[in-house]
Amino acid sequence: MQSKEMRDVICQLLTEIVRLRFKNHQAKHPQMATEYADDRILGKVSDMEALVVPLFGEEGARDMILEALEEARKDYSN
Repeated sequence: MQSKEMRDVICQLLTEIVRLRFKNHQAKHPQMATEYADDRILGKVSDMEALVVPLFGEEGARDMILEALEEARKDYSN
């Protein structure tokens, strides 16, 4: 699998994990600032980072997880 395809598949997987893990986070904390919420959630996803860091590096992993959070957030707002 090529790097771009692998990245897309992993990003979809991460988005699903975030969506399932934090599906009611937005409902419970609608007043929470996005940046604070992202930092708080990132602190709880070390297992997701463990999957992504070896493949894409530390900065790439953080970017992918933030992308997944953004995709999941779109679902929360619908």
